Amino acid sequence: MTTDCFNILLADDDATIRYLMQIALEQAGFNVTVAQNGDEAIRLFSVSQPDMVLLDVDMPGKNGYEVCSYLRKKAGSEFPIVMVTGMDDVRSIDHAFDLGATDFIVKPINWNLIPYHILYLKRAYLNLIDLKHANVRSRAIFNAIPDAMFILNTDGVVIEVLSHPSKISCLTINTGKKLSQSFPKHIVKKYLNAGILARKQQKIEHFEFQLKFDAQNTRYYECRIVTIDSNETLCLIQDTTDHVNSENKIYRLAYFDALTGLPNRHSFMKRLKREITRTSFTSHKLAILFLDLDGFKCINDAMGHNTGDRMLQSAASRLQQSMRTSDFLAFNPQNDTNKPKAELARIGGDEFTIIFSNLERTEDALAMAHRIRETMQQPFQIDNRDVVLTTSVGIALYPDDGADAETLLKHADTAMNHAKNEGRNNCQFYSST
Repeated sequence: MTTDCFNILLADDDATIRYLMQIALEQAGFNVTVAQNGDEAIRLFSVSQPDMVLLDVDMPGKNGYEVCSYLRKKAGSEFPIVMVTGMDDVRSIDHAFDLGATDFIVKPINWNLIPYHILYLKRAYLNLIDLKHANVRSRAIFNAIPDAMFILNTDGVVIEVLSHPSKISCLTINTGKKLSQSFPKHIVKKYLNAGILARKQQKIEHFEFQLKFDAQNTRYYECRIVTIDSNETLCLIQDTTDHVNSENKIYRLAYFDALTGLPNRHSFMKRLKREITRTSFTSHKLAILFLDLDGFKCINDAMGHNTGDRMLQSAASRLQQSMRTSDFLAFNPQNDTNKPKAELARIGGDEFTIIFSNLERTEDALAMAHRIRETMQQPFQIDNRDVVLTTSVGIALYPDDGADAETLLKHADTAMNHAKNEGRNNCQFYSST
């Protein structure tokens, strides 16, 4: 038997009992400090700082019950206090436990067994302390983890919330409440389905969702579901709104023009390659319209770059408004997936491009080019002045003028330059001759 220098304070007014108990415990390896009455026990408790206290119930001065009550308040709820009593009635035992006793020993004492009794109490106490420390560490870990955590049963009821509620942005999740009180039905269904899959496949399930709280506040969340047992799952929620907004900002910087909000050159090329691949499996044609604003450089130099920027923004807005293919092209409304569609981009400076797909006829591309040219030559209102610009448009067709995106764009640019050479404010198809 090993006790690892475990210190015990023994208080008993009977010298014989006190002596026999001390000998039994010291032979078992415990360190024992003795007190002859309750008052001395209280004094020695502060001096010797024991790991356990054994108290006789009947002592002069303060009795065992009074000392027990005092020590429980002073030492905390886990500290082991054992009552030694010759009274074996249930009422006395209940009273001892009500005052905070951990256990009791009934006289007459079996001196051969008493060290083992104390040893097991010691082990239980040390296990309790270890558990308390483990809980403290776990709580620290929970607090350090950015996720909100709660335990959910198969009925959709929150069994326990493990993290601080403030971690769940704009949500309130309460223990004992149904998840439907915090989430819409379709989100609750995701939780329950993920719990079923997690239990079935014994792996972490993951899903994302978003909640719109008002016109200005949409938040994004990521949830992971981990199986605890057949009835409970651990749910971890992380508010990913900042991350999503950052990704969206990076995406817009990478794929959209900061001045006009239109897709940029990089985005345009990706879309063009996608449309070429799709068109290659159909009987339709695809056209690229390459637009350049005639005389923009002169306006930019004469009126300043700020005015030039506003000019480009107005031009982009007007281009978008003039691209409704349904206004001037005939197509079958019952086959909506194959109707002509147009995608606009600004690829740099005063140059814009349009992907015109699902074309039945080559003439449709020319019709759109003329519509855009006529619309763009209407006066722009810039700084309370009418500014007139014309537009030169070059047209390249897939597959006639090129089989890949780079070639088509190059040939559309060539056609646009040809339109400028022909006097500007006109539209030209690409020609290799």
